[in-house]
Amino acid sequence: MRNLVWVLFAIGCGSSGKHAPDAAPAAITFTTPNALDGLLVAMQDGDGAWTTLTPSAPGMYSFQVASDRYGIMFTCPNISSLVLIDELAVADATQVTDAISCAAALASLSGTVTGNGSANVLVNWNTDQTTIDSGGNYSVSAPSGPHDVIAAAFTATNGAAAYQSAVIQRGVQPGSANAIDFTSPIALEPHTVSLIGATELNVTVYASISTANGTGATTSVHGPNAVTYVPQSALQTGDRITTQTQGFGKTSNLLVAHFSLATEVGDTTVDLSATAPLATVTVAQQTPLVLQAAWPAQPQASVYTFNVYTLTAGDQEWLVQASSGYAEQAGNVLLALPDLSTVAGFPPSAALPPGEVGWTMYATTGSFQPTFAFGLGEFSTIGSTGTLTP
Repeated sequence: MRNLVWVLFAIGCGSSGKHAPDAAPAAITFTTPNALDGLLVAMQDGDGAWTTLTPSAPGMYSFQVASDRYGIMFTCPNISSLVLIDELAVADATQVTDAISCAAALASLSGTVTGNGSANVLVNWNTDQTTIDSGGNYSVSAPSGPHDVIAAAFTATNGAAAYQSAVIQRGVQPGSANAIDFTSPIALEPHTVSLIGATELNVTVYASISTANGTGATTSVHGPNAVTYVPQSALQTGDRITTQTQGFGKTSNLLVAHFSLATEVGDTTVDLSATAPLATVTVAQQTPLVLQAAWPAQPQASVYTFNVYTLTAGDQEWLVQASSGYAEQAGNVLLALPDLSTVAGFPPSAALPPGEVGWTMYATTGSFQPTFAFGLGEFSTIGSTGTLTP
């Protein structure tokens, strides 16, 4: 089962609201900061047909909508393993920022880790990670750099990785001789995560550091336990510590999670006692495959996410993210994977193939201010997960 996906779009210039019967035409701006040439972007005005967009400037797309809600689809035809759809009410946002990289060619980074003693080491470089082999060697790949290297030394304890120290290298270019020395590493600080309302859940606690140019896991423990963080003294501007406490129902497919994104952390108590009815996922169309999720609206929800991914065929993933003003109607939420087969340039390989799929449907609530990259704050999610064979 995949970890809970929590990619969220940044929105601005709009106040929360529900569907208006007669919305005035609105100008929408969609920005993709790290998109490369070849990104396919399309928009939907209300329930109308999807229309392909061309950029008005590098990474920027502008269009008009007459309806009170709209959709934005984007994918990389040269990769086509991930299809992202943002759905919003005009009252919720007219400026949207989301990030995706269409780089097909990857650069490699390799080298040797020394000074780690008997500890294993996880090496992260941008989006790729690997553990060292028996000789201390590693090799990772990512879109052409530079990227930050985040290496963490750990030992296995009761099936979980217990991390003790880390090395952060800033702005490392691709190459074949990058040495990582643990002789004088950053000592990680332990902190306690205490759980409330978790007796009916299988709980995992994660913590990671994200730099301005890289992401690295620095702890992953099961249940209420001490987790280790990079100390604030080792952080630079743009760095943050992310903690995720995630619980899955022992007897149902309920999921509940709490996130904290901060530059300073300490002991904390996380309440996982929230509960909600389980979502219902059905097949709305067989060819191309269209799934839809029905669910009661959740109190104080800001964003709803419907994530579908293949389990037995291919490696496809679709992610629908909808603002509450778009998704909630008469106390209910209905999200569906759109039929994009008529969009000019949409790769047939991006469609979900026949076979078993996994899904998650969840709401984001709390004081969270939606942002894709390097936002700070705390927020919670609640929903359900399951599998389906169409």
